[in-house]
Amino acid sequence: MARRRLLSDEQLAPFWAWASDERAIVRQYTLSRADLDLIAKKRTASNQLGFAVLMCGMRFPGRVLDVTETPPAAVSGWWAAGDIAPSRNASSPARP
Repeated sequence: MARRRLLSDEQLAPFWAWASDERAIVRQYTLSRADLDLIAKKRTASNQLGFAVLMCGMRFPGRVLDVTETPPAAVSGWWAAGDIAPSRNASSPARP
């Protein structure tokens, strides 16, 4: 049975986009104490930022980043100002 698309790509884009304004970033990407404990306990220092990005992306917008995609600068700045610092990820090897 053929299926038709109910929404165009332009209509779907807001549902899959990362939060961009400060209020939405705070609401969607604030990590709880339990989240921070999980990040610290299960991951090494070089992987903590990446694991935090995956956790937040799976919660909102409900997907992980593509290999060629980076989180928006506003979201990265929010994490950098918090407990997950990008400098911890500086020693991780680059992808081939």
